[in-house]
Amino acid sequence: MYNTIWFVLQELGKVVECVCEGYKYLHLFTEWWDNG
Repeated sequence: MYNTIWFVLQELGKVVECVCEGYKYLHLFTEWWDNG
């Protein structure tokens, strides 16, 4: 049971990381778009 919780937390961490990365790139893109 504990392993399952740990696994879920790790997966959630990966998802959060991806979302943060994507948000960063989206922000750069919108800045570039506004300047374009």
